[in-house]
Amino acid sequence: MKVPNPFYALAAIYRAVKALFRKKDVFVSQEESDRRWEICNSCPEQDKDLKQCKVCTCFLSLKNELATEKCPLKKW
Repeated sequence: MKVPNPFYALAAIYRAVKALFRKKDVFVSQEESDRRWEICNSCPEQDKDLKQCKVCTCFLSLKNELATEKCPLKKW
């Protein structure tokens, strides 16, 4: 397991809070979340056991839900 980079986590939290204060959507729809999961599940850069991205070290259970986040490989 790669240890998640705390700076990525802090940046993700910052983007989500900033969106919240700007009254923008913080979370994606269920359809978008499902679409992202399909892409991530077929990606070789996902640690299937931990549901963690090997590129950015983020845990995908949260990253796939946040509207402010993007795939580091630009897949979504």
